[in-house]
Amino acid sequence: QVIGGLLPNVDAAEYYYDALRLLNGSNFFDYSSRRPVFPSYLATLLWLSGKNLQVTIGLMVLVAALCTWLAMSSIRKHFSSLVSAAFLILVYFYY
Repeated sequence: QVIGGLLPNVDAAEYYYDALRLLNGSNFFDYSSRRPVFPSYLATLLWLSGKNLQVTIGLMVLVAALCTWLAMSSIRKHFSSLVSAAFLILVYFYY
């Protein structure tokens, strides 16, 4: 189960393989060509990490944490700390 959570499966596998195809100079398959933003983002992170999937996932977590922190700061500025904490709890349980 430890490795099973890291290896891409079903939709994630298509995005991962299309990101690798993009890095190797090929085109997307039909599945990812309909929504090319995430495979392109994933390919960029894979390129930055030297095609290391664990580092790529770590970078995605850092980006998500930064976005959550920025959203919390904005919510706290416009509303209150209580609303900001409620937002954090919702985001935490979503991820």
